[in-house]
Amino acid sequence: TPTLLHHLMHNYASIQDGAHLETKFPCDGMCGWLFRKTGCLLEPMELPGSMLLPLLPFDSKIGQGGKTIAKLDALQHYTGLYFHNEAGQFICHTDNRAGKTCRPQSPHRPENTTKEEVQAKLRRARAKMLCAHCVSFARTLQSGSPCVLANNASFIKGCSCETALTPEYTLLEKESKIIARCPSCLNESMRQWEISMR
Repeated sequence: TPTLLHHLMHNYASIQDGAHLETKFPCDGMCGWLFRKTGCLLEPMELPGSMLLPLLPFDSKIGQGGKTIAKLDALQHYTGLYFHNEAGQFICHTDNRAGKTCRPQSPHRPENTTKEEVQAKLRRARAKMLCAHCVSFARTLQSGSPCVLANNASFIKGCSCETALTPEYTLLEKESKIIARCPSCLNESMRQWEISMR
């Protein structure tokens, strides 16, 4: 429920500490910032007796020195091709857009058009759509608009996790800022957004 999620967003670290939980999935750093800001996870978060999972694929950083040793497919509600031009996920859902992208329909192919040309056209269309989603959410974060209203724990429109996880985030802790990148945008001025953590 929104109230429970709101509580977790602001108290998950103290819940982990209170349980003396030693975990490879603490959701700190960039993951923690985004979860507190939006309620969306970049990587798994372990809590006493449960594990919260992200809805997009994530890099497992459990190797020595924090190196990424594996990219794991999403386990739930991943919209696949719609966002990343890739279809990897373990469970194919029928709700939302995810069910449609598990087995995407082949578009009608006009005469004298190869399958490769149709696929290239689809990739360009998805990249354009991804850019629009990414820029829109980066601007939302940049403006300081929260996804959760503290007074009643309700979510504002436009803060779904699909959209929140579209940018690629980098934490610059010493400078107290986040860089959100939108690599699919053709216009270079729209590819990088600086967000204050204050």
